[in-house]
Order: sequence, then C-alpha cells, then structure tokens
Amino acid sequence: MQPIISVMVPTKNRYKYLIHLITLIEGFNDKRIELVIHDNSDNNSEIINFMNGKSFVSTVYFYDTDKLSMGENAEREINKCTGEYICFIGDDDAVCRNIADCAEWMKKNQIDALRPLYLNYVWNENMGDKKGILYYDEISLTYKVGNPVKELIKILKNGVPHFGHMAKIYHGIVKKSLLGDIQNKYGTLFPGPTPDMSGAVSISPFLEKFAMIEIPVVLPGMSRMVGGGVMGKVLTLDEVKFITDRDRNSWERDFPKLWATELIWPDCALKALRNVKHEELIKYFNRNKMLSRLVVIHKTYFKEAYEYSYSKISFLLIFICYFISEGIKYIYKRKVLSNLNGKLNGVYYVCENLGSIADAEEYLMNKIANMKFDNLIFKK
Repeated sequence: MQPIISVMVPTKNRYKYLIHLITLIEGFNDKRIELVIHDNSDNNSEIINFMNGKSFVSTVYFYDTDKLSMGENAEREINKCTGEYICFIGDDDAVCRNIADCAEWMKKNQIDALRPLYLNYVWNENMGDKKGILYYDEISLTYKVGNPVKELIKILKNGVPHFGHMAKIYHGIVKKSLLGDIQNKYGTLFPGPTPDMSGAVSISPFLEKFAMIEIPVVLPGMSRMVGGGVMGKVLTLDEVKFITDRDRNSWERDFPKLWATELIWPDCALKALRNVKHEELIKYFNRNKMLSRLVVIHKTYFKEAYEYSYSKISFLLIFICYFISEGIKYIYKRKVLSNLNGKLNGVYYVCENLGSIADAEEYLMNKIANMKFDNLIFKK
C-alpha cells in the first residue's frame, strides 16, 4: 500500500532527537505514514544499534556519506519518499498522529499545499529542573484558502523577516508530484544555505490551491541545536562551518557578509526566485527593511547595515519607524493584550511541565479528540 504521506527528516549528528521522533511515529502504528530518515552523520553506529532487532511500521532509513549541505540532504531525500504528500521536518520536531487523516482530506479537496496551526515545543535542555513547554495558537475547526504569491509579496515588501502566511514544505504539507515537477524543471527546490525559506519561496508560484487550517498537525521543536546550534547569534560567513563554499561564495553581494537569520532568509528567498525564473517578484524586496530589522535585533551591526543600505536617508527613516513600531507592539502584546486575554504575548496558549515532545503531541490530540477533518468549515 502506498503511504498517503511521507514525513521526511534529513539529519546529521543529532540522534538524541531522532530516536524520540522514530519512537513517537512508530507508536502511531499507521501504515499510511512513511517516516523517511536521510542520515548524513559522520558515524551512524548509534542509530544502527538502536534500530537493530526492531521491526518498523513506518520508518525507512538511508545513510549518505557524501558531504552535503542542509539543502542537498533534503533534496536527495525527496526522491526517496513514496507518499502522495510530503511533510518536511527536523529531527527535533514531531508530527501528530492525525497527519495521515489531514493528507487524505487534502487529497479529497484537491489541495496542493497546507499550512497547519502554529505550534512550538521548547525542549527542556536549558531550563534546569523545568520540563518542556508547548506554545500554540487558537484551535478551531476552520480553514482558509490562501493566495501563495500574494503572501510571498507581503514578506518580500517587509524584507523577508519571517514566513508570514506563506505556503511551506518545512513544517507544512505539499503534494509530492508538484515538488517533483519543480525539481525536474529547475534542478533544485532548495537553493541557498537553508531549505526552509528557499523551499517555501520555490513552491509559492506553482500552487493552485493552498489551505491554512487551525488544527495541530505538525509540531515544530526548539532544541539547543536549532539552527545548527547558532540560532540568535551573528557570525561571519567564514565562521559558519556547516555551510558549503558554494553557499558562502554565492551570498547576495548587496548583503553584509554575516550569518544572521535576518539575512539568511532573504538570501534564500532571492536565490529561490531566480532559480524558478520568477525574478519579476524580486522588485518587491525591500533591502532597507531587512537591514533595519538586523539592527533592531542586533544593535552592534548598525555600521554594516548602514554601509549596505541603498538609500541612507530611507534606511534611517525606516530604521526609526521600525524601532518605534516594534517597541509599541512589544508593549501592547506583553503588557496590555496579555493582561486582557491571559495569553503569552497576547497571542499564544501555553502548556508547561511536559516531559517530552511525545507528551506535547498527546496533549494536543486530547484537545481535539472530537474534531474531524471532514467537518472543517471554510472561513473567508
């Protein structure tokens, strides 16, 4: 039987998290789910020892000893997936047991890509005696149909600060045949150093039907090793050991040569647009907004941002406005809205003292025990 969905996990030297993930998905005992592991670790003896002597319902394991970038590891894995739909996650993430039901609902409704409810599980590695914490948005039995290109243009105009409401393969679900078509025509889905943003931008111009639901399906995890263990830091490109020379040498020439999320995602977005021959959308990209965000978050890099701005006066005005607006948002969400509705930052619900990401998945499934995908209501 062909699985309805493949959960693809490119991984390297992070078996601590991967073993949790395999154990969770095997516990679903659902042949409709294929868990594809593409392992690029330096030595795979630990995972082989874990898997030896066990029978698996969902897990398929591949080991690749070539030196691969994150994008190359993911690219090779897509071709090994046999499901009708693909969900790309990291080894410190998880999926919920309802993911096959979700994919079947997508197929029934001819949906190319789906973005599930926002969730985030924070592993307890840096919290002393505290256990894991789950953050999640409002759950409801509703869905919307989005315009992927319109959402892409929005984030370009803001300097690509985040994913907004974009369609995504990373932490989302996408029809495999569509991914294969893009690969065959343009050579790659993941140009640039990180596949999350490049994958989202690559698929956006080609989606006919994109849905956003408010039900938990994919459970992103935030571990100590998120972002290669350098999340939140700023390094020079030469200091980043896990990117390839190709990605380092092809860095956008109008960007500071710094490894920071505020620059990485825009770099990937522009490379993806060129790769899929949609350069006409690059005109919407606002470099000064990108640089302003870099300085607001990393204040010591004002000189570098100012140097790379295309209009110094425009940059200064955008920076001042951005700084003020972010301050107002911070105060409103944390001091006003959170006091009114009791949510974190006025937005997210919180569940604390979870022993593992599997406990977070079980908590969420208990909350939606009576919710069925066939009962989803369209919301304009």
